[in-house]
Amino acid sequence: MKQFRDISDIKEAICQDNFFILVFSSSNCNVCISVKENIQHLLNKYPYLNFYQVPIDELPAASGDFLVFTVPTVALFHQGKEVYRASRFIPFKELEDKILFYNENL
Repeated sequence: MKQFRDISDIKEAICQDNFFILVFSSSNCNVCISVKENIQHLLNKYPYLNFYQVPIDELPAASGDFLVFTVPTVALFHQGKEVYRASRFIPFKELEDKILFYNENL
């Protein structure tokens, strides 16, 4: 898991990385910790998928640039486009279905 500290790094990853999950979280959010652990389990099943984290409390401008109104917010990117987003209570089965669908199109 890579943690971003600058918005330009996030935008660069969107342009360069074909398939990844971006998680917006906060350090004082217990749900965020659980979500990150569940995503880590998904990554064990799908090692080709990259995982990036944006700590909103350290990079508050990211919430405005990426329209993040609550944490955790999980966004799946495929070939430079956001193809899935979920916030607060993440449906991991739905996220995994999207991963499988877009993996076939890689």
